[in-house]
Amino acid sequence: MTASWMDQFKGRRIDYSKGRPAQLICHLDLKDFGGPSVLAGDLDGDGHAEFLITQEASGYNRRLGAGPWYRPEWETVGCTTAVRANGTILWQNGVPWNGPVEYPSHGGSTAVVCDIDADGKSEIVNRDGDRFGILDGATGTLRHSVPVVDKNINHIAPFFPRAGKPGRLVLKCGGATDVPGHAYAQGTYLYDAGLEQLAGPILSRFSGHHVGILPLENSRCGFLDGVCLYAEDGQKIWESDTREIIEGSHVDSLAVGDINGDGQMEIVYCFDGPGVPNTEYSMAAFTARGAFLWKVVSTHPQHVVIAAAREGAKLPQIYLGEKKGGIGAYDGNGQALWRRNEISAYPSVVCLGEGRDRILWRPHRMESIVPYVADEKGDVAVYFQECLAHKQRNKPLPFKHEGPGPFPLPLRRPHDFNFGYGCQVHPRDLDHDGSEVVIYDRYDLWIYKI
Repeated sequence: MTASWMDQFKGRRIDYSKGRPAQLICHLDLKDFGGPSVLAGDLDGDGHAEFLITQEASGYNRRLGAGPWYRPEWETVGCTTAVRANGTILWQNGVPWNGPVEYPSHGGSTAVVCDIDADGKSEIVNRDGDRFGILDGATGTLRHSVPVVDKNINHIAPFFPRAGKPGRLVLKCGGATDVPGHAYAQGTYLYDAGLEQLAGPILSRFSGHHVGILPLENSRCGFLDGVCLYAEDGQKIWESDTREIIEGSHVDSLAVGDINGDGQMEIVYCFDGPGVPNTEYSMAAFTARGAFLWKVVSTHPQHVVIAAAREGAKLPQIYLGEKKGGIGAYDGNGQALWRRNEISAYPSVVCLGEGRDRILWRPHRMESIVPYVADEKGDVAVYFQECLAHKQRNKPLPFKHEGPGPFPLPLRRPHDFNFGYGCQVHPRDLDHDGSEVVIYDRYDLWIYKI
């Protein structure tokens, strides 16, 4: 690590010199077909992971400054590319756009890679415009598609209620609604592996951006939407006791795990307030039957994970990233283990094997920090040297904000590399040892060994 650019990052919230560099496995040039979403999975059944890259249909996708938080036209896919880790293209549907991109894109990201029909082969489930369908992972051939039942659907989550059996697809809508207690619940829909609609629209109290999976008895599982648990047929099993939660809040994030050692799963929610003056934001825990356990008031809890990342800990810990600048760790009773206010970041779990977890802190939206893997105290344990150097060589430039959108000046152009908008960071188990991290933007992809 050279002082010429390392010094640029010292004192800017994170001291990366405390850690060691991650091992770079490979780098892929995505400039000819890169997009806002990269998924990993064994698409062709050769035992190795490939990458699925989706790109919006237009080179000028006004994600910012457009006014509303979500628009259906952002879900039209222009090009989908499956590429191997050596850079060779497995298949490509559509014609890629490699011209300038005026705003960060949200389109082309509604897709998942999974074996939805339990035939032992990977499929791709995605939305493209006014239809969503299932593609063959090895060839990209469309197997089956159906009309989109709700134009606001922007999230697809697979879940498998019975081990070894075909799964279900939960489709969620984006955008706010004025229905009390249903901040983002414009409708949640349940489909089977053949794209037959089983239930919906489902309106769940405190519904937010994501769904969760909760193990049930007899090797089954249900899905969590808002503060409600649903069975594989879409029937509500229970609704959490939310008397301690401010009405009008919505679930920004949730995590499931045994946080108190009772042998049962607990659910930890991040509740975003209703957006009125003096509102309350909180992180709260509930039992697997929806009973309230505890609540921690926070500045703005955004993302939560449960992991055994503290050395010698007998129980996993709760790691919280806050939207307005704070990260921290908590025990199973909601007591703070440590907290820092200098950065805003999402936590993700990186499994190192043998029950050893680490936390990958990745930036929230327009943050300028570079992601890093933390130790038990939140200090930098591993950093990504090539990405740090790349960021320094390609400083993001501010541009004027056009329109009445919700984002403040100055914004940054994703055409110039930055680790807020325009870049994503995810742990991906590419070779079944659980310790890889994939970092990408529209032009480059790095794979690291931790």
